[in-house]
Amino acid sequence: MSPVAKRRGRGHTGRAVAVAVVGVVVALGTAFLVANLASRGDVQVRLGDDRFDAGRVENLARIIDEDGQPILFPDPANFSRSIYVDHQGGDPTTGWIALSAFVPDQPECTLTFDPEVDRFTIDDAQPASCDRDTTFPRSGAGLRVYATEVIDGRLTIDLQDPANAPD
Repeated sequence: MSPVAKRRGRGHTGRAVAVAVVGVVVALGTAFLVANLASRGDVQVRLGDDRFDAGRVENLARIIDEDGQPILFPDPANFSRSIYVDHQGGDPTTGWIALSAFVPDQPECTLTFDPEVDRFTIDDAQPASCDRDTTFPRSGAGLRVYATEVIDGRLTIDLQDPANAPD
């Protein structure tokens, strides 16, 4: 027998084809399953963290006290929603509130805080569809509020489930 004699195949081609076919079937099945679940509305895509670390409470309270107005955080978690953070009282570990910076049900109407009247207002730079007479008190009554918590001296805001502020 010659050292360069041709060997008979042992079914490698057949195995490779079988593996490829199984891979295609699994990929198509997965795509079908994902499409089916997405069409039912049962799937929620969540990008980013639901909790926003606003910073050290001592620093935030000092800034709010010195400026005389809440701090605006533009879109803190890529949820297309800016928030205002405010503090009331002398204890930096309590008295925090986080508010939506938009008129409820009108995300195109961004609010501005006016320290002269101590209210959230709609300025002239907003679209014409925004009612310039609409205002909200600094307490946040009528706006969406987000739960706040002080953890190890840092203010954490839960951006997941806004609720309406009490009147």
